[in-house]
Amino acid sequence: MTTSLATPPKLQFFDLNGAPLSGGKLYTYAAGTTTPQASYTDYGGGTPNTNPVILDSRGEASVWLGTALYKMALYSATDVLIWTVDNIGGFATLAQLAASGGSNLIGFLQAGTGAVATTVQAKLRESVSVKDFGAVGDGVTDDTAAMATALAAVPTGGSLLFPAGTYRGYLLIWRGDISIVGAGSASTKIKLPNSCPSITVPWEFGGTVTGLPNVIELGKCALGNTAPAYSNVNIKGLTLDGNYTNNTAPTGATGDLFGHGLIITATSNYVVDDVVAENCYLTGIDCVINSNYGAVKARVKNCGNALISGSYYPNFDINSSKYSRFEIISVGGKYGGRMLDNSWCNSIDIQVYNPTLDGFVYDNQAVNVSYSNIINATIWSPGQNGINIGKNCNSSNITAAVYYAAGTGCIYGSTSANPSSGNVLDLATYYGQVQGLIIQQYGTDAIIRHNSNYDGRAGGVGSVYAVDVYGARNTLQVNLLDTSTWQVRGIAMRAAAIDNVIASYNYANTLDPFNDAAANTRTKLNHGDGRGVDIASAAAITVPILGTIFHVTGTTGITSMAGFGQRDQAITLIFDGVVTVTKGSNLKLGAGGNFVSTANSTLSGVWDGTNFYETGRSVV
Repeated sequence: MTTSLATPPKLQFFDLNGAPLSGGKLYTYAAGTTTPQASYTDYGGGTPNTNPVILDSRGEASVWLGTALYKMALYSATDVLIWTVDNIGGFATLAQLAASGGSNLIGFLQAGTGAVATTVQAKLRESVSVKDFGAVGDGVTDDTAAMATALAAVPTGGSLLFPAGTYRGYLLIWRGDISIVGAGSASTKIKLPNSCPSITVPWEFGGTVTGLPNVIELGKCALGNTAPAYSNVNIKGLTLDGNYTNNTAPTGATGDLFGHGLIITATSNYVVDDVVAENCYLTGIDCVINSNYGAVKARVKNCGNALISGSYYPNFDINSSKYSRFEIISVGGKYGGRMLDNSWCNSIDIQVYNPTLDGFVYDNQAVNVSYSNIINATIWSPGQNGINIGKNCNSSNITAAVYYAAGTGCIYGSTSANPSSGNVLDLATYYGQVQGLIIQQYGTDAIIRHNSNYDGRAGGVGSVYAVDVYGARNTLQVNLLDTSTWQVRGIAMRAAAIDNVIASYNYANTLDPFNDAAANTRTKLNHGDGRGVDIASAAAITVPILGTIFHVTGTTGITSMAGFGQRDQAITLIFDGVVTVTKGSNLKLGAGGNFVSTANSTLSGVWDGTNFYETGRSVV
């Protein structure tokens, strides 16, 4: 049993001699003033006292105070002032404190200089728990309605709290200035119900559209470019489960509006932290249409499971958004991640594991351009290509490490118009099944540093080149490593690969290190400034790619020269002994005719990929 000290049922007053103040007068005013303020005859406050209150023969009266502070002045029956006391308040009863408004009777002052006084009720109402409005979080009950009601109760700048549990339902956050806070992604989950009813929402092009709800929809995604702008939203400490195996897939031209884990539309200054999105038909997390100045730190798993208009969607997506920072771990799903259509000045660090299709896609529709993005991707075991850089992707810094790609490690540029240009690409590929790098015809004007390690594992020996170039005006630095049993070829310059520069090229254990067989590509290959490998004299000698000075060993006469298709290579041959070099075939020697060397004699010339043209000789 709970008890408490009783408050006086009546107030009793005394004169200056201690005798009951019979007929005394009690005046009540608003604190600090002489403005009359009513007191009341009972707890209910329905009947005000007279002012002044006239005391009975025992000097008593029933005086109940309102919630405001009072000033009181006590007079005798003959109007002699006995005392005045200011800033008087009433007592709160246990019943009052236990009532729904009881917390409004208790003050609160935060620690620290300058803190502003408030009530416990006002302080607690800065945040709202979904359980305040009947959400259960037992993994069975549909909490959609309770979550929506709780959301509507959150004040501007307040927080909606999700205690630990699994809440079945979805949340439409069509507002800004709010925080959605769970107990941590390992403890709090929002999961679509089985056979979740469709939702009908306004559509950008008039009327409405209907489909499977998004687990959390921040901004009105179906309104697209006409969506209202929101700002200042935080989402933290949640797992969002699309439960796709127990729901019907979205379909049709508007199917891409539904079935996401978290879709953010036209929202700026947002933060997503410690969020997991999983098991969705569409993306796990999608930041679209001017969702700018955001920061996302999240994990996405097993999403993109619906085929919409012939395409699958990625685990994580950035679409038409800018000035944002992303840290993503992507596991499974169709595509690991994507950046698309008028996205610029973003930075993304993404780790991708075992996607069915490509690891990361950076692309645009023909009418859109993305630029000035920083992309850092580590991709393991993609079912197709590692990183695919398509149309109109410009002036970006891209770092990618791709391991065990079933397809190409990196594709730069497209095969149609709308070139990508001005990018800096640092690429490392490991044990890819086919090429480490393909530069397509419309992949141009890039600086590309590529370490190819044991690529070209599929097919027969020498079936692919580690680097295949179709694009123009790129500058490449290539390091190429193969196993001791040669498998992959080196660099191939295709017919459209005009005016590329190979600034440096190191290779080991590689078949056919360089092929410029198109012969009109004007490729500039930096052969280095020092001594290359020794060449054994033979009737037909082969000039290596690297080096400009070569020692010729042996004494067999030379009647022709071959190379790897490279052009404009200036070389000097230093002979260790007597060798006859016969003018004719593709040896275009000068007026001196055949060249007969002695030890330390030299023969200099230019190799154009087809012929050797003598520029000088010396015989010691």
